[in-house]
Amino acid sequence: MAGRARWIAQTTPHSNPDTIILSVVKNSYHRAIDPVILQLNSNGVPLQIAPNKTASREAADFIAKWLQDHPDSGVTEGGLRRRKGRAKDLHAALTEKQGLITAREIAAAVKDALNRGLIRRVPGIWSDGRKRQLLIPVTECET
Repeated sequence: MAGRARWIAQTTPHSNPDTIILSVVKNSYHRAIDPVILQLNSNGVPLQIAPNKTASREAADFIAKWLQDHPDSGVTEGGLRRRKGRAKDLHAALTEKQGLITAREIAAAVKDALNRGLIRRVPGIWSDGRKRQLLIPVTECET
């Protein structure tokens, strides 16, 4: 097995036929952290799509609206980036609305929402006693 590659480049089709998702993963666990989104130009050459500020702003607005609609969701920033715990539902809704979204794009959207005053962090304690910084929407009376 000396000839086995330690790192693997994986390509995944996107809903848009001219778009490819490329990720490099270690062959032992196949977990992609932040895939690169490539779009084929008219000559068939793949070009990296730069992160879009508009998409980040739309994602930030969506996160704030979702948190308003689900006030007791108990979503944390880390859980949202890692698609874990109570943030799974928000991540699923965000992916359905925005399409493929990476952890870096989620972090940018949360930062944008925090900077624009759409959401804020509050200390919270989960039922098992662990302390977390929960994301909650800013109400109109707080602005």
